[in-house]
Amino acid sequence: MYLLIVFLPLLGSSVAGFFKHFLGSEGRAIMTTTCVSFSSILSLIAFYEVASGASACYLKIAPWVSSNIPTIVLLIVVTSIRSLDLHSPRFMYYLFILTFFMSMLVTGDNSLQLFLGWEGVGLASYLLIHFWFTRLQANKEAINAMSVNQVGDFGLGPGISGCFTLFQTVDFSTIFAIQEI
Repeated sequence: MYLLIVFLPLLGSSVAGFFKHFLGSEGRAIMTTTCVSFSSILSLIAFYEVASGASACYLKIAPWVSSNIPTIVLLIVVTSIRSLDLHSPRFMYYLFILTFFMSMLVTGDNSLQLFLGWEGVGLASYLLIHFWFTRLQANKEAINAMSVNQVGDFGLGPGISGCFTLFQTVDFSTIFAIQEI
């Protein structure tokens, strides 16, 4: 269930992108919105499970998803807001890519997955801002957003390298456990 929260927006976006001729614009909107709506519902269920148990949930499948109360609250916000938007198919495709990378960013249990989520959010932000590519101001703002993201990369990349050098791991739980000693 926890992996579905992250991957349903990607699935909806991929199906809408690959089968756009078969689905039509209304079918794509229904497909993407349905996937994110289910992701939002699953986020609410996960919130109930994690908050009522007052403990984190770790899935060691990939290992990827580390679910605690702040993570689940962010998943509810991200997926709920995204399920309310209905615009043009290309815009929706970019929006659901952003939703996937935001979910990846807040659920990652190590620095590398956080970095991949960060990079994906930066790319999706560029695509969304550049959506109105015929407008000069949109082009300028998209380049500005990408530049600001690169400044963040300049801090995040060496920070991850420094943590790996010091602790010989990128796993958050291990780093936090070492810090407590």
